[in-house]
Amino acid sequence: MPISLTVCLAFIRQIKKLPNFTLTPIMIGLMTVSYSFLFEYIAPSRFPNQTGDWIDVGMYTIGAIMFWYMQKYLFKRSKKSV
Repeated sequence: MPISLTVCLAFIRQIKKLPNFTLTPIMIGLMTVSYSFLFEYIAPSRFPNQTGDWIDVGMYTIGAIMFWYMQKYLFKRSKKSV
């Protein structure tokens, strides 16, 4: 999730021309739920070589929380020191 969310954040910043734009917790949550549903429910039901795993959903959630933390605390600190 941190990689996917970072790519989405960069894309939105580029399109909207807002260099300080941040993803809201709702945006992060919706993307996490979407990934979980797509890759852990839809894909395994359509493709027999795919497997659904609830542990992955937990890992998506942990990654999303890590991204939110980095975006909220670490990225702001680095901007203030520059």
